[in-house]
Amino acid sequence: MASHKLCSAPHCRFSDNHVVASHRCGICGIIGHSQPQCGKKLHGNMAIIYERVPEHLQCTMYGCPTPTFHTTAGHCCTFCGRRDGTHLRKCPITVRTFDTDMWIKPEPHSMPIDGHYVRYYGGQGSDMYCRNNHGIYEYFFLHGDSKGQYGEDTNEWPLVNAFILGYSPM
Repeated sequence: MASHKLCSAPHCRFSDNHVVASHRCGICGIIGHSQPQCGKKLHGNMAIIYERVPEHLQCTMYGCPTPTFHTTAGHCCTFCGRRDGTHLRKCPITVRTFDTDMWIKPEPHSMPIDGHYVRYYGGQGSDMYCRNNHGIYEYFFLHGDSKGQYGEDTNEWPLVNAFILGYSPM
């Protein structure tokens, strides 16, 4: 983690792990400005587009699309939105097609149509949610130990609900 301020957005709580180009507004969710600036036309300071985290502090997460704008500690998962520099390998959401490596082998007729989702039993109390997002199959793996029975820290039902929001069950 950086020991100095990188983000110049007013009132940024995590200014040591990203630059303004990676700052997400707490009001509108758009990246590039802070809450006090939200809704205002910003003129002049185009230098923020060129701000970069110093090379030795840049994000090292595999596949990160914007490593120059934040540190590894400031990495935000592209799939589920979690902010955790060690999270990517454990992310419950994946985007892929079923192939020989998948342990769940649904029949082609059981795959969801566009705008729908299907829940598959994954064994040992686990579930796999599959949704069809305009022809791209996206999966959320809900481990049997992540259903909140051990406390709120292990409850991933809110993530499941967010994952299937706007999709109809099949």
